[in-house]
Amino acid sequence: MGSTADDLRDLADDTNDNGFASRARGTASELDKMKQARDNRRSVRTGDFNSAARGLRNYCQERLGVAN
Repeated sequence: MGSTADDLRDLADDTNDNGFASRARGTASELDKMKQARDNRRSVRTGDFNSAARGLRNYCQERLGVAN
């Protein structure tokens, strides 16, 4: 069973939608950074992750025609 970051990268690899792929990889990268900080017993600032996740969510909602 993979991590959420791995799953996002798999989705990015399986799509022809470059906009989705770049946002999914960006969100996965932020998850990796938070995991690394946790493993190093460092505090985590979630602002960058929240921004990346929001960008991915908004992009998907736009593509699906869902109101924010």
